[in-house]
Amino acid sequence: MTPIDWYRYLGSFGLAELPRPSEASLATLLGAYRRAVPFENMDVLIGQPISCDLAYIAHKILDGRRGGWCFEVNLLLADLLRSSGFDVTLSLARVGYRRPGLGPLSHLVLVVRSEERNWLVDAGFGGPGPLTPLVLNPGEVEDVWGCQWRIDVQEPDGLTLSRWLENQWQRLYTLAPLTILPIDIEVASFFLSQWPASPFRRLLIAVAFDGQWYWCIEDRSLVQRDVHWKEVSRISFIDVGQMTSAFENRFAIHVPPHISQNVWTCLSAA
Repeated sequence: MTPIDWYRYLGSFGLAELPRPSEASLATLLGAYRRAVPFENMDVLIGQPISCDLAYIAHKILDGRRGGWCFEVNLLLADLLRSSGFDVTLSLARVGYRRPGLGPLSHLVLVVRSEERNWLVDAGFGGPGPLTPLVLNPGEVEDVWGCQWRIDVQEPDGLTLSRWLENQWQRLYTLAPLTILPIDIEVASFFLSQWPASPFRRLLIAVAFDGQWYWCIEDRSLVQRDVHWKEVSRISFIDVGQMTSAFENRFAIHVPPHISQNVWTCLSAA
């Protein structure tokens, strides 16, 4: 495929150039990317075709001013990081957050090598996901803006990311110790978009982080949370126009009218 001309889009991320690879520039790129590209599953919810093709994803997110789910958001982020010279490995994870046990291999994350250390990088978790790159140093608690994160080795499952939430350690997901091929990502994306029990087929889930607040759309409500994932406010939408305005104003993305209406119809029928 034709390489993405990232210099066409750097302005939308508040960047003037692609930085040289370093721990500092990794944090800068992830922060800028997270503020510009939110998580949202609208296409899956309304049955739109889903693709892991990078050109398709770039057109949707960069040209169409949309967000996406993990397979779209993190594949695009991987290309941005590689274009800056980073060594990036793709990994699939089993989500454990809000589940009685580990789920299928259905979440895509990145492992980035920089300055002799491996970092977990994830901009595509539809919940209280990492705000910054996290050092893959098992057993140590990392404090980010007053939030605690921990990575543990759990045999035979792999590395587990946990976050201190609601006065306890909660497992977000576990990275499988597998070599991931492009076909594995295609299969995981297809499965999660078609599986009848997939939450993304039943619920509208959207998460944006503006550098201070998480903004979440959960079915027909706009929820504001602080960096600790504590709810600050909740506003229920009265119509499709109010939902669309929330996407425009809080998520800084453009939702075409036909998609907004189809999403609202799905929510009204639930």
